Amino acid sequence: MVKGNVKVQTGLRVDKFVLDSFKELCRRERMLVGEAVQRLMEACLKAESVTLVLRVWWMRFRGRVTS
Repeated sequence: MVKGNVKVQTGLRVDKFVLDSFKELCRRERMLVGEAVQRLMEACLKAESVTLVLRVWWMRFRGRVTS
């Protein structure tokens, strides 16, 4: 968006490669990007912590937590 001669950032700023890869992952899993992001946000709100959700994911990703 442009206000006068100044550009104003609107929306999220995400690296193109990351966004494209995430879109492809969502497509393979038959999930809309918005749905995936909303579920992540809901998990963070339920846990009342973004870092906790990411830490649990990272530990599981690294094989430290089993399902």
